[in-house]
Amino acid sequence: MLLNFNKTLLDVQSILNRRFWTIWSLILLVVFIIHSLTLTISPIVYPDEAYIIEYGRIVLEPNTQWSTIWSIKEGKPFFPLFYLGAILQELALRLSNFSMVGPRLACLIGGLFAATTSVGWFLSLKNSKIFAFVLGIIFLLDPIFVFSYRSGRVDCWVLGLCLASCWILSDITLKSELSSWRNKLMKIGFAGMLSSIAFFVWPSVIMVYPLVLVQLYLLNRQLYVINTNLNKCFIATIVFISAGLATAILLMIPIWQDVISGFSNIFIASGGTGNTLDRLSRLLEIKSFVYSFQISPFLFLTTLFILIAQKPTIWVYPTLFATAIAMITNPYPFRVLYLLPYSLILISQFNIKWKNYINIKYIQIVVLCILLVWSIGISLISRPILSLTQHASRDHQILLNAAIQEIGLGADKKVYDSTLQFYYVGRSLKWQMFRPIKHDGTQWNDKLFETFLQKVDYAIVPEDYASRGIDTYSNNEPEVITKAGLEFYKIIVDNPNNKVSRGFLDRNSLGGGLPYGAYKLYKRTIK
Repeated sequence: MLLNFNKTLLDVQSILNRRFWTIWSLILLVVFIIHSLTLTISPIVYPDEAYIIEYGRIVLEPNTQWSTIWSIKEGKPFFPLFYLGAILQELALRLSNFSMVGPRLACLIGGLFAATTSVGWFLSLKNSKIFAFVLGIIFLLDPIFVFSYRSGRVDCWVLGLCLASCWILSDITLKSELSSWRNKLMKIGFAGMLSSIAFFVWPSVIMVYPLVLVQLYLLNRQLYVINTNLNKCFIATIVFISAGLATAILLMIPIWQDVISGFSNIFIASGGTGNTLDRLSRLLEIKSFVYSFQISPFLFLTTLFILIAQKPTIWVYPTLFATAIAMITNPYPFRVLYLLPYSLILISQFNIKWKNYINIKYIQIVVLCILLVWSIGISLISRPILSLTQHASRDHQILLNAAIQEIGLGADKKVYDSTLQFYYVGRSLKWQMFRPIKHDGTQWNDKLFETFLQKVDYAIVPEDYASRGIDTYSNNEPEVITKAGLEFYKIIVDNPNNKVSRGFLDRNSLGGGLPYGAYKLYKRTIK
């Protein structure tokens, strides 16, 4: 039986050696088709999805008088420095006629891109083709990563750009004796450019930069071994940094007037208003950190085992550094998402070190099979089936129908939507949507919220706040809305299809298992 297994493994390896990128492209096509079937119904519209698109709209329409990320403190929208990813999502929205298909499709493509660059990187690190192939699939289908790119977040592009940078630097290291010095410098400069571009896509990139820096260090170490002097190491580092800085300067030119406030907003949005002691105390919040991996437990456990069982390698230190950042800045699924490349590189290096030990090799195969089956089972089977069976309660069309019937079309419609689940609807119906951003340093109270609500003529809030986990601006939001002159009108999007039972997968699918509705609609009767 063992001989048959080895023969099968060798046959697969032989096929991959001959048609590696063709087979990888076919896998990407299958994943793309399966995800496309449920892209508009799972997950439901998530606040971050709306925030990112709104950031892009603000950059393209700097003089806008309304926003769902309005800063009370500054009296204008909260300006983002990370505008490239946001503009991509906004343009995708406009190109798709204000349908959620555009932004989600853009991020699905970003997810495929990130997985492809990870495979290239693993190959350049001298992993076998079958091992790199499997790691790439595990990354592409990791439930946390899947939820990120399916819900229109631009993390996929950040990871893809940084992993592409790592791939380029690693490839130079692998072929250091085969290419000209000028060619190497051009590639190093390009890697620096990609790393710089990633910063302007989404600020969480800071958690991935240690990977790039380690890869740059390994390149310099190889250059030193070949040339036995530090001159070329120094030049390579200068080229990387210079290319990155030049790219950053060019990207800041279009937004130069808001660069300072942009950097300040990144700091505040990441929780920078807390004191140092509070932030460091988060390092002790192990429970919330571990809980963030609940939908991807086996990858977390595998990484933990490698960290404990193996003598520390050069990749352990950036892993610990990135983990500390995740915990200090609030450990939640979309933050720990940036630790996935660290987990995979640790698994990759463990494989390289122990690949000649037969017993350990078979244990590795079992672990990889578990990771693969879990990712495929959740991302390509369970979630799509669950979404299709609950199509009626997750169909975004029910929000559009309710909005047209109860509020209507036009820029004169000024709406406060506490859930942001009506964001796509509002954009398609040309509403002016108002929602204050909470993390701008404003000290919130009921009176301030009541004053803000004077801007709107409609308010949409969830009927059941507890089940939605909505970030509210008052413990008595309905009462404050009434004090602001808005009267309760009716319950909308309330039907039996929305009463979906919630099992294990629903609770742990990061919101993907929730249906739309029901909502309370408030109207201003006297202007």
